[in-house]
Amino acid sequence: MILENMAVCDLRCLNDICIAERIEEIRNVGLLILLSDADRKVREVLERVKRTDVAAEIQAAKSERKLRCILRGCGEFGLKYVSFKNKSGTNFR
Repeated sequence: MILENMAVCDLRCLNDICIAERIEEIRNVGLLILLSDADRKVREVLERVKRTDVAAEIQAAKSERKLRCILRGCGEFGLKYVSFKNKSGTNFR
């Protein structure tokens, strides 16, 4: 099986050695997401999979809340990180 031509390839649900062994190559992927606490054997198999044109690779837990928000196209921003000012120069609240 070849996983290809995806903006995001989320393999966090993959924790089965039989399925992991079927993946021959991952190519033309913008972001590859692997399960951070996957079974050791599954991790070893996935490390050996040939990768071609994979822009970024990260590891995350299945329940990573912030990652889910980013993938759905929304973000959580607070005034701590973003400061919006109106024409008079005061912050919006």
